[in-house]
Amino acid sequence: MSLTFDLTDRTALVTGSSRGIGRAIALALHEAGCRVAVHGQTHGDELAAMAGRVDGPALAGDVGVVSDARAVIDEAVAQLGRLDILVNNAGFVEPMSADVVTEENWERTLAVNLRGAFFAAQAAAGHMRLAKYGRIVNISSQGAEVAIDGYLSYGVSKSGLNIMTKYLASEWASDGITVNCVAPAFVRTDLTAEVFRLRPSLYEDQIRRVPVRRMCEPEEVGAAVVYLSSSEAGFVTGEILHVDGGYLTE
Repeated sequence: MSLTFDLTDRTALVTGSSRGIGRAIALALHEAGCRVAVHGQTHGDELAAMAGRVDGPALAGDVGVVSDARAVIDEAVAQLGRLDILVNNAGFVEPMSADVVTEENWERTLAVNLRGAFFAAQAAAGHMRLAKYGRIVNISSQGAEVAIDGYLSYGVSKSGLNIMTKYLASEWASDGITVNCVAPAFVRTDLTAEVFRLRPSLYEDQIRRVPVRRMCEPEEVGAAVVYLSSSEAGFVTGEILHVDGGYLTE
């Protein structure tokens, strides 16, 4: 087998791709030859700039709202002609200790990170099934499997995403659709930089737990997504690929 991970002539939608991890994923897919639609909650300069970098359409919608999640998928299909790859990257996190988690925090976190990901996947699968081919990659977190103080609702949403991935992989395998997760440790982004600026002890704790003693780079998540999106990964489904520097070995 020639291992090229070539995505030429494939199409993809990456939700939440105007910045951070999503931006790196969209760029990695583009560099592998894929035509990529980028997405943000609203249209803005960052989203427009990303669309220019990947030479693809810019889509907007709140994936935490089911009708928006479905509409974004339908628009991606309309703009790209078909949808081969869906990356559910859009996420919401508002760190809050368990004692003070609000109903609004809980509902919004699960709406974006879990409910939105499911209904986007469901809508995408409806299109992929017609072609008997599809790749769905959900972006999870090590917080789905270990407790990180202040991230209860986020961890619950990502844990749900992990088991949802396995169920969908089982149900949709006969349709030629694979469903997998990429679960990174803390990734070096502007968001995590601000979190660690406010909580330096959290940074020290997290680095201590990572055997390679550094943070994950966004491009490393992008590389994992390219692999799972490729033809070479056709026999890989229902898996959680940990891009965490050995975090879960500790």
